[in-house]
Amino acid sequence: MGYCIDKEEGIIKIKKENMELALKKLSNFFQNGGSLRWVNGFNIEDMTAVEDDEETPLELEEIWNDLRYGYKETKTHYEIVDFLGEKLGDDLKLFELIAEYCEDGYLQFAGEDGEHFRIVIKEGKATETWAQLTWN
Repeated sequence: MGYCIDKEEGIIKIKKENMELALKKLSNFFQNGGSLRWVNGFNIEDMTAVEDDEETPLELEEIWNDLRYGYKETKTHYEIVDFLGEKLGDDLKLFELIAEYCEDGYLQFAGEDGEHFRIVIKEGKATETWAQLTWN
């Protein structure tokens, strides 16, 4: 069970020089027993060493696929542009962990019940806001 969501719009950008810092913070979170729903977690050291059961080091794309987000690379940034999962997990927690390394932006989602919400990064903090319908 879970709450199915689809990404509608928005981008969250991480400067290239900040990506390693964001990954280190996430890796430390997982290595210290932290968990995110629907995510396996990773050890950043696997990006520079080949594990016994692997043929190549862990790559950035594999990490973000496991985190359930797709990105595109520009000259200066990694831009989170897609949600690869099916259900809402601990997505807000993910962005709370890395918000200090992100530029201001948002990702907007639609839930299976028609509700709309955003994960917003502003001034190094992540929040979740839900759309409200008002009648005049």
